[in-house]
Amino acid sequence: MNFLPFENIEFDCALTKTEIENRVRNKIAWNTELGMTFTKDPMKDYEGFVDQDTFKIRRVLKSGMNSFIPKASGTITKQTSSSKVELKIRLHKMVVIFMVFAMLFSATIGLLSISSEPETSESINQLLEDEALKEAFSENEYEKLVKKT
Repeated sequence: MNFLPFENIEFDCALTKTEIENRVRNKIAWNTELGMTFTKDPMKDYEGFVDQDTFKIRRVLKSGMNSFIPKASGTITKQTSSSKVELKIRLHKMVVIFMVFAMLFSATIGLLSISSEPETSESINQLLEDEALKEAFSENEYEKLVKKT
């Protein structure tokens, strides 16, 4: 199982190149801009375009937005009695950049929390002996704090 949807799929099909292109055209809502924008076309499940031997498609959301929907791009090549379809499934580049920064930020926070030293009882006792702390609390409250450590 891949952590990110990066897939390369190749398969042979008994249909001709034009038949495959027509089937893809019939299943998608035409949209040549598959950036970070989303259309809400309830008639089709996919959006994209077909251009000569290539096509790009992605799933249409019926409600809401989801930037993590992968895009599929493919090329169709004619062979002797069949056609070959090469399909690449990728996330949008901005989503990949966001994920890299999020993982670096999480790793940095994790390493900082591991590398920081926990408070020792000596440092806590030094804090409690501070004169400003004695003045801030009443004698009873201060005694309770000192006894707990």
